[in-house]
Amino acid sequence: MSKRGVKGRLLQEAAIYFAELGKVPSTYKEMCDLVPSGKPDCVTKRKWTKHWVSWGALTRDVNKHYKEVIELADSLEAKEEPEVKDPLESLRASTTEK
Repeated sequence: MSKRGVKGRLLQEAAIYFAELGKVPSTYKEMCDLVPSGKPDCVTKRKWTKHWVSWGALTRDVNKHYKEVIELADSLEAKEEPEVKDPLESLRASTTEK
């Protein structure tokens, strides 16, 4: 497998992982704070440092080559879920008033 093939696969896996997270962490420290353990290989330091000089270079390439995936993740995050109200809350309120 050529080096470009490995790099492309790592970019694709990183883009999918960032889409699952809902954002692209700006620093590697922020990534470690978000997910302390159980990260996939594509975002572990021992893997990405073989192909990119810095975390910023990796995230720049992810945003450049997989922009639509990242935008989709951002748009899904922007849609906030409506606040779920406890159905028994109104019943409790009405029984305490009587």
